[in-house]
Amino acid sequence: MIDVVFLLLTFFIYAMVLMDRIELVPLELKPLEAGETVSESSPRPARTLSLDGEGGLYLDREAVDIEEVVPMLRATLEEDPETVLYLAVSDEQGPRDRIPALLEIWNRLRLAEIPIKMVGRPIPGESP
Repeated sequence: MIDVVFLLLTFFIYAMVLMDRIELVPLELKPLEAGETVSESSPRPARTLSLDGEGGLYLDREAVDIEEVVPMLRATLEEDPETVLYLAVSDEQGPRDRIPALLEIWNRLRLAEIPIKMVGRPIPGESP
């Protein structure tokens, strides 16, 4: 029995020694800037693109397919170039990972040169 224990111990020690270690790549992260204040007398027109907990995509609370987002927003910006696009992601847990969908939306909007502003829940205790 002791031989089996030493054999297992030796196996796990060698397994740990032979594991590949991931080298970290130094990456400079730019700090996020605080949002701008809005005067209540003249708020800029805005549209909200939101991703819910289950991965559903909505433009101003109406379900929309990801292929339709860029043409709809381009049409909006042609009508009124001052329109602001807010991208909001629900913080609720869903059955699938939403990060691939969020990255695809982000990339499509950036490639189309549509400016995006992220919306999030304020951190408790911090002033806006």
